[in-house]
Amino acid sequence: MKKSKLRLLLCLFLSIFVFRSTYAGVLLDPYLGFSLVGGTRVLANNTLEESSDFSGTAFGIRGGYTLLGLMGGIDYGRSFSDWDQKERLADNSITEYSDEASRKMYGIFLGYSIPMMIRVWMTYYWRVKTTFKGAASDVKTNADGTETITRYNSKFNIGSYYKGHAFGVGLGVLGVPFLSLNFEYKLIRYSEYYNSSSGKLSGMPRSSADEDLVHQEMFFSISAPFDLF
Repeated sequence: MKKSKLRLLLCLFLSIFVFRSTYAGVLLDPYLGFSLVGGTRVLANNTLEESSDFSGTAFGIRGGYTLLGLMGGIDYGRSFSDWDQKERLADNSITEYSDEASRKMYGIFLGYSIPMMIRVWMTYYWRVKTTFKGAASDVKTNADGTETITRYNSKFNIGSYYKGHAFGVGLGVLGVPFLSLNFEYKLIRYSEYYNSSSGKLSGMPRSSADEDLVHQEMFFSISAPFDLF
């Protein structure tokens, strides 16, 4: 009898959980993870190759509404890391920069969730802003065969930033109770640059037209999605 009651309570709990997840509710989904970010662009008829890396810890929250398995709402994310950038000229000389940076992302997402199994979603980030801390320059030049490498602490003035937009797709596995193990792929395009010393917002620093800086990101995270009511 006790085992039957226990089974009945367990089935009732699972039924309530599935019902709430399947039908309607207000969704909150805080997340924390690690992102691998990088990109390369070639400028001015292959005379300048620029690559950059911005990998590190990221966190944020998705908030919205769920209905019949569908989910949608707003995504706000933050990340902090070192911005490492390398420029290679046609003569094989290399200039390297390293700076501390922070990034904010504002997006809108839409997805579908199968209760207690998996969920998928896509996100359009209408605003991506990466702000640089800036640091005093410390030039170091090393000659290595045919390459001359010059290193700077920072390429940017304090408060300068890149601005753009992004698109992402995500997959979450709901195998652990109340937790989701997630993977997201994002394509980020920076199209504007703000120089804090001049106070001007312009197109990206470039040597030829139509060369935005494009980053690809792989984001591994854990989140705790739940419905308020």
